[in-house]
Amino acid sequence: MISNILGTGTLFLHILIGFVVLLFLFRIISPKNDVIKDFIVFLEQKGLYIVYILLLSGVLGSLYYSNILGYEPCLLCWWQRIFIYSSTVILTFALYWKELIWASRYVFVLLIPGAILAGYQYIQQMFDISQICNADGIGVSCSTRYVFLYGYITIPLMAFTSLLVSLIILFLHNRKHKVKHFFGIL
Repeated sequence: MISNILGTGTLFLHILIGFVVLLFLFRIISPKNDVIKDFIVFLEQKGLYIVYILLLSGVLGSLYYSNILGYEPCLLCWWQRIFIYSSTVILTFALYWKELIWASRYVFVLLIPGAILAGYQYIQQMFDISQICNADGIGVSCSTRYVFLYGYITIPLMAFTSLLVSLIILFLHNRKHKVKHFFGIL
């Protein structure tokens, strides 16, 4: 049940991302369109709440999979959790204390390696490669698929999608508030 909800949410985000990219590629809509401007302004202003919901969903989903269903997390899963959980804690306190600009800066930087790890693990799962995990034969392999929905959605892809969407929203939020990262982007 929970896997279906999370998988359907991931599928919805994929369709939404694909639709928006296609519209921009074929210039059906432009950034000067009022609807798009309003949507971008909405994401710049309220996007941190959406990011918080995405990250909190990831935290609760990972806890459900490991503690209720008994799915043993692999090494890459643990590293992804470090980035997602710490970002969720930072955003929790930032939303409470209204320190959103600086929190978005730190969360943005934390989510980059989390997204890279999730994307790498998804590639491992799809091509059944396990070079990092389970090299010593102890623990679960990173290429183990506990969930496989719609012919392509796995737990790492759910994580990657939520992290990628979060990064895009944080990019828009930080651009509006002219927050510079130590990477020099924005």
